[in-house]
Amino acid sequence: MVTNRSNINSFLIYIGEISRRLKYLGGVLFLSWTLFFFLRISFFLVFFEVAKVSNILHSFWIGMRFDLRLAVLISIPGMVFCILPIVRYWKLSQTIIIVRWVYGALLSLTVLFYVFDFANYGYTQQRIDITVFSLLENFTISIGMIWESYPVIWLSRSYAHNSWNM
Repeated sequence: MVTNRSNINSFLIYIGEISRRLKYLGGVLFLSWTLFFFLRISFFLVFFEVAKVSNILHSFWIGMRFDLRLAVLISIPGMVFCILPIVRYWKLSQTIIIVRWVYGALLSLTVLFYVFDFANYGYTQQRIDITVFSLLENFTISIGMIWESYPVIWLSRSYAHNSWNM
């Protein structure tokens, strides 16, 4: 039992020696990946279909790998700013504000895409793919369908509120 505690203490000391920029990037990746994983679980719980456990686990494995790639893509602007030695990221400067806004905007757009995917699957029983652009052929009919099917004002207000408080 004492060895476990000493292992934890040595691990915490090791983490304390890691660069603040790497801690930030690791935190951003972990935060994004966790958010995407919870969105994946919520999609699964809302639109549950009976399937083999092995197929479900395989799907989650593929989805977690995709979510990690997406988290890395979203954090690329922050990585660029952290890699450049001329940028003093950890000082109170404009750089930290720019990186936070860019990351927040990219994360908000990604979550908005997930919301569209949930809504599209609820309506058509298909995930979003290139065929969703065929719905835009007649834009007025598509907007009318969205307005009648979904609480657009409530969703827009809650999205704007959550994006502003990010």
